[in-house]
Amino acid sequence: MLREAIVLAHTVPGAVLRLVTHRGEVTVGRGPDHDLSPCDLRQAYLVGTAPGRRDCFPVVREVELGGVVRELGGGLYEAWAPDLTSVQRWFVTSLFPGDIVELADGWDEDGDLPVESVRADVATDTALGLSSVRLDVGDDDPEGHLDEVSRRFLERCMAEELVQSVASEQIPRFS
Repeated sequence: MLREAIVLAHTVPGAVLRLVTHRGEVTVGRGPDHDLSPCDLRQAYLVGTAPGRRDCFPVVREVELGGVVRELGGGLYEAWAPDLTSVQRWFVTSLFPGDIVELADGWDEDGDLPVESVRADVATDTALGLSSVRLDVGDDDPEGHLDEVSRRFLERCMAEELVQSVASEQIPRFS
């Protein structure tokens, strides 16, 4: 959960991350009233979890995203665009960007969802091994299909993560 939260705090404008440790709280955001910037936390995480280094992040007991970000459940988050004109849906996946694009291309061939009205952007953090996906709609989605499209797309990504995970495991052979 911490890596995913770092990716969202780093990519979602206006996101604030609250980390609770046995010593107190640390707030992460882009303002002067925050303890760390998202970039500083990301860098600290990469250094602190590098091979041969002592991992200091198990002391984090609680991770909470806030600011403009609201958790919707199941790995899906809501955030408002910086100009407050449109609502967005965000999620994090371990899929490579090409896999995400492949899943998006040609899905919903049966036409039961108006996916053409939904825009998706992918930002990949190669060092953390995760991509954030932002989905939003313009004025051409008066019926509000963003939630349904977002949930279904997240489900597709999660299923593909599972398929790739199983495919990469060594299956023992029994004689």
